[in-house]
Amino acid sequence: MSNYLEDRCSQFYEELGNPSGVSEAYIKNWFISNVGALNLLINTNYSGVTGIINPEISGDAMIVFKEFFLKKYYDRQISLNLGANAYNNDWVEISEEGTKIRRPAKTEIAKNYQVLSEKTQNNLDYYVKLFRSNTALPLSQDIQEVGHGPASDPLSYVHVHY
Repeated sequence: MSNYLEDRCSQFYEELGNPSGVSEAYIKNWFISNVGALNLLINTNYSGVTGIINPEISGDAMIVFKEFFLKKYYDRQISLNLGANAYNNDWVEISEEGTKIRRPAKTEIAKNYQVLSEKTQNNLDYYVKLFRSNTALPLSQDIQEVGHGPASDPLSYVHVHY
């Protein structure tokens, strides 16, 4: 029996371009395992104890969750390309009789993942702030009296920590 989480994970897997080293089951298990982190990020109360996230994750929360997954995925790729495995390359470029074959060094790949990670972090911060500004209330009236918070800027009182 299919459920909404399996459908969304399948769709997300396809959006990622069916990457090697990741499966739909991996994404689903990651989502269930990290639902607590999502709750902390966006002040929600989802539960993944039964193997299905309840209540059903809203579309806005799923956007945040996807960005959170991507951030962790890119960070993992950076580690894989900069770890001990990065130095196992015997060659980067081979030339013979006018033919040249070049493969990128692991450090170059890691730099590209670093750029993706930073962009994803910026997206994640933005989405979390938007989500919180639409659902969160100020902690006290003092915030508005000082000129900070929802009255002056709905995003100024939100700080994202991971």
